[in-house]
Amino acid sequence: MQRALNRNFEILGAGGTSALATFDHDHTGCTLTTGATDNNAMIIVPHLDPKQSSWGVAGQFDTQKQVEWSAAITTGAAITTTGIWAGLKLTNTPVYATDTDQIYFLYDATDDSGALTSNGNLHVVHSIAGTDRISDLGIVVAVNTTYHLHIKIAADRTATVYVNGTQYSLTTATTAGGVDTGAGTVASAALTTNKPLIPYIGVIARAGSAARALRVHNQKISVAI
Repeated sequence: MQRALNRNFEILGAGGTSALATFDHDHTGCTLTTGATDNNAMIIVPHLDPKQSSWGVAGQFDTQKQVEWSAAITTGAAITTTGIWAGLKLTNTPVYATDTDQIYFLYDATDDSGALTSNGNLHVVHSIAGTDRISDLGIVVAVNTTYHLHIKIAADRTATVYVNGTQYSLTTATTAGGVDTGAGTVASAALTTNKPLIPYIGVIARAGSAARALRVHNQKISVAI
C-alpha cells in the first residue's frame, strides 16, 4: 500500500495526523482539521531533515536574503475559540513570545498566543531580538473567507505585508496587545540579520471548542540572493 507523503512538507501539532489533512473537489489545496481537544493543532511544517527538502534547510531563508513569502488560506465554518497563524518563524508555535525573531500573520480568538487587544482581528507580529511589535491590521476575520497573505523582506531587512493585494502598515512600537495600523505603506523595523526563518501555517483549537478547520490553497517562497 502506498502511504500518504509529501516530499517537502509534513503535518505536526498536538493530535495532528495525516488523516486530518484532506482533499476534496470543491477546494484546491488541502483542508486541515484539528481534533476537538484544547490545543489540538494541525501545522504544515517543512521537512527539517536537510536531505529531504530545501524548504526546511536552516539558512535557506535567512532574513538578509530578501525573502518573499505568500499563501492563500480560507477560514472554516467557525472561528470562535480558534487560532490561525502563517508566515516566517524560527519554530512552529503560534505563541509570539517564544521566537526571538519572526514575522507572521496571527489570528487568535483567545490570548493563548499572547495578549491581543482586538482578538477578532488579523494581526502581524514581527519580533527583533526578543522584542515583539504587534500590528492590528483592522481586518475582522470572518468564517468561510479567503485571505491571500504576502510578506516581502527588503534588502535592508525591513518587511512589508499585504492581504488580498492591499498593503497594510506595520507598527514599530512595542505597545502591549498591539497597535492599530490599517491599510498603508509603513514598513517594519529592520529584522535581525542572519536569522534562519522557516515558513509555517497552522490552525489550533482553543478551550471548549469543537474541531476547527483551515483550508490551505497554496504557499510560495523565494529569495533574491
